[in-house]
Amino acid sequence: MTAPDSIVADFRRYAQLIEAQLIDQAFAPRAESGTAVQVERGMVLPRALRGSENRADDVVDRLIELARSPRLSEVAVVDASDHSRAVYRPLLVYAWLVAFRMRYETLAQSEFGRWDEALRAWCDVLEA
Repeated sequence: MTAPDSIVADFRRYAQLIEAQLIDQAFAPRAESGTAVQVERGMVLPRALRGSENRADDVVDRLIELARSPRLSEVAVVDASDHSRAVYRPLLVYAWLVAFRMRYETLAQSEFGRWDEALRAWCDVLEA
């Protein structure tokens, strides 16, 4: 096996190991409040990757709801242990954006509009 073939085989094996860990778990909002949302809502991306799109609503509905708030920039993005990290907000938005890019053609028109509008609000906060 040549070096490039070996690298590709290694990456394929790593991808399979990671995919096996992307199990479709139920989301539990343990550390959320009126002013905090969990980064674990980014599981919308592994769900899209595994074809579990119909279960995305339970993780994005709150993000859509928060996008309507004039205080969106003040919403903290925390993990399930209530820790906050600077990378959590961009990571959450990135995961949702990639899932949207993967699914936008198959979303119902009403869902497409909700996702699009809410994602724009979250991205505006990141850009600011």
